[in-house]
Amino acid sequence: MFNVNVIAMCVCTRETLKIMKDCGIEDGHIINMNSVIGHRIGGHNTTYCSTKFAVTALTEGLRQELRNAGTHIRSTSISPGYVETEFVYR
Repeated sequence: MFNVNVIAMCVCTRETLKIMKDCGIEDGHIINMNSVIGHRIGGHNTTYCSTKFAVTALTEGLRQELRNAGTHIRSTSISPGYVETEFVYR
C-alpha cells in the first residue's frame, strides 16, 4: 500500500514537475487521489488510513513549496467518501 499510495505518488509528482519545468508551464495543477479517510481516523485498516494521511500531508507540503517558489502551479487532493468494492473484504 505504501508503494502505490505514497511512493508512486511522489515519483509521479516529481516527474510531472520536471516535465512542467522543462516545458515552461507555470500554471499547472497536480491532482492527487486521496480518500476521506486521509482526513480522519476510521475503519479497521490502519495501514490504508496512514497512507492516505501521508497523501494529505504530501499534497499540502507540495502546495506550500510551490507557493514559496513563486509558481502558479496548484496542488490539490480529491478525497471521495467510502466506496464499497471487493477490496473492502480482503
